[in-house]
Amino acid sequence: MAKNLVIAVDIGTNTVKVVQFALSSSEIRLVRTSVASYPRESAAGDIDAETISRTFEELWQEVKGGKHTVLLSIPRLLVTTRRLSDFPTAASDEQLSNLVSMQGETEIPFSADNAIFDYHDVRRRENGISVELVAAKRESVQGYIDYLQSIDVVPTGIIPSAMATAALAQPLLDGNAPEQTTMIVDIGAGNTDICLFQGQTLGFSRSFSIGGNDLTLRYHDEVGGDFEFAEQIKLGRCGLDQESADRIPTYQWAEQLLTQVQQSIGAARRELESSSSVNVDEIWICGGGAQVAGLPDYFANRLGIATKNWNPLDAFSKQGGKIDTAPIGNVGSTLAVALGLGMNAATDAITLDLLPREEKVKLTQSDQRRRLIYSFAAGAVLLAGIGLGALTFSRSQRMENAVLDEQIQYVAQSESRAKQRLAKNLAAADLLTPRVSALDILRVLSLRFSDRTKVAWTNFQISRLDELDTAKITFNIEARSHGDVSEMIRVMGQSGLFTNIKSGDVTSVKREREVFFQTQVVCNLSPDAPQLFAQTRFPGTVAGMQDHAEDKLVQSAKKTTVERPQSPNAEARLLVESQDESNVSGSR
Repeated sequence: MAKNLVIAVDIGTNTVKVVQFALSSSEIRLVRTSVASYPRESAAGDIDAETISRTFEELWQEVKGGKHTVLLSIPRLLVTTRRLSDFPTAASDEQLSNLVSMQGETEIPFSADNAIFDYHDVRRRENGISVELVAAKRESVQGYIDYLQSIDVVPTGIIPSAMATAALAQPLLDGNAPEQTTMIVDIGAGNTDICLFQGQTLGFSRSFSIGGNDLTLRYHDEVGGDFEFAEQIKLGRCGLDQESADRIPTYQWAEQLLTQVQQSIGAARRELESSSSVNVDEIWICGGGAQVAGLPDYFANRLGIATKNWNPLDAFSKQGGKIDTAPIGNVGSTLAVALGLGMNAATDAITLDLLPREEKVKLTQSDQRRRLIYSFAAGAVLLAGIGLGALTFSRSQRMENAVLDEQIQYVAQSESRAKQRLAKNLAAADLLTPRVSALDILRVLSLRFSDRTKVAWTNFQISRLDELDTAKITFNIEARSHGDVSEMIRVMGQSGLFTNIKSGDVTSVKREREVFFQTQVVCNLSPDAPQLFAQTRFPGTVAGMQDHAEDKLVQSAKKTTVERPQSPNAEARLLVESQDESNVSGSR
């Protein structure tokens, strides 16, 4: 049975974890677990990017050959989440995606141009649809991708660490009642992730920058030595005299951690819809920091909530996962994120992906090149087999060997030509793809509203024209009556070029003893807009188009023309905007 090879990469504050899985239709197997620590003298300070890349490269050398799906996690601390609601109940998946994209740009706390976002946890109810939006800064995501690309490894998916942990834990909560609340506290070296489940549903997640290194630093400052010595003392693996141990206030670190957990519970109560019922029934702790002796009891006594150590490896086994690798000792508690990435590859429990679009394009192109090379390689192997048979049949037939060599050379030359031809075809396909420019839109609007004695544009703006499914057109108009506004919207709707046409509140102004009505109109381009624009630009070159489409567009415009009021100032403003393309943003 064919197996899909999946590699999960978890780049942490102290270590890199590379975990290899084999997935089939019936099972998931843990094939290899590799963990490497960064060389460091102290818990203080960050590790430079070169050290992280070099550590990852050392682990990658242990990975067996073959095609792999590489899944990468980024810290939950780098991610912002928002619950978006009140989307129309009847919205299709495609419509919902467009609506989330439009609203998401206004909800994220940083520039949309510098954002990568996706959504998951779609909840459809009678009063509307809600989703959880997950966003991160582009440079933050790219920084983690760069750690892998230094050795030409490209991830095929990116999931925040807390969501990966949730994918591992969710199946274990299948029998819980919806009102039963479980919290997972994953205490890493630099950060701690919080996952709060209501029943089996991940209702809330959070991360804060307190981790095991904060306690290691206390030991390092007190007893000296290198980082590793302080780490072993923290975990109780090195003896320390009682007088020195009493001077290190471990409880202060535990109290800081506990305070953040309490704040997380409070934040969950404010954010969740059923906030009054958020009472945590149990806490599971994992991660390197969870190995500090007595921490579960400390949590249980201070919070009054049952607390236990949670072993991610046991969770993996309980879900039917097979473990082929040798025992990995104490690192098992730190594998929640990596195991969650692998389990999510098998179950798709978490559907979001923060891999940038341009990286997805690179993967597609890489797959095309790989298939082409494999095809020629298979041909070369076939020819080599024929040649070997000929040599076995008769060594005296040297002439056939020469012919075979010429054929192999021909295959190599054909491969080179095919690669060049493929590159040209891809470039040509890109050039032939129908596109839309701001001038196309202005031109069509000018044709359809050539008589400007009843309706006039006073402002015109286009945004995100490089992505037509999210392109947004906004303009302000003046009209002589409400009916003129409605007629204009009707004409735009009949054109087949625009969709989601909406007008704002209508206000009236008096100018030169005449009353004008002002409003703002917002719309999007229809899916057919690129093809319709292409037909007007290149009549006779688009398959299936009608002859002289441009003439018909003009004739249609004359039949459905909306007049524009005599307004010298508005007429001058439209003329300037039509001549100066820089006033239209987002043109391609």
